[in-house]
Amino acid sequence: MASTIQVDKIKSTSGDTFTLPTADGTAGQSLQTNGSLGLSFGDTGIISGKGGDVASADPCVIGEGDLY
Repeated sequence: MASTIQVDKIKSTSGDTFTLPTADGTAGQSLQTNGSLGLSFGDTGIISGKGGDVASADPCVIGEGDLY
């Protein structure tokens, strides 16, 4: 059975539950969503941002109150 975590800091009225991967990712991978509440580790490519494409080799931390 896959592990799950329920978050309450995301503004959502549906009470969504995300499914976490059962195994660790490898070095350089990031946690990604499949758009259907499933999360998996995958290679990080170019991230599209509001002001254009953003390329980063470092992880990005999004905190409460950050705009993204």
